[in-house]
Amino acid sequence: MTDHKAPCPRRLVFHADDLGMSRAVSGGIIQGFREGVLTSASILANGPDFQEAMRDWRTLAPSPSPAR
Repeated sequence: MTDHKAPCPRRLVFHADDLGMSRAVSGGIIQGFREGVLTSASILANGPDFQEAMRDWRTLAPSPSPAR
C-alpha cells in the first residue's frame, strides 16, 4: 500500500545578513527588497548603521511581513 500525501508547498527564501552593518551593506539589502530579490533579512542591532537602516526599512512599501 502506498501512502499518497498532498505535496507540501515549497518556498524559496533569499536571506541577507547584517542589515545595519554599514551604509553600503544596508543600502544593498534595502535595494534587494525594493527590487523583489530578497525575502528576509537579519539586523545587526549594534551595528554602526542600525538607526539609518531602520529608517530605510520603514520606507519599504508594502511592509515586509514575518515569514510563516
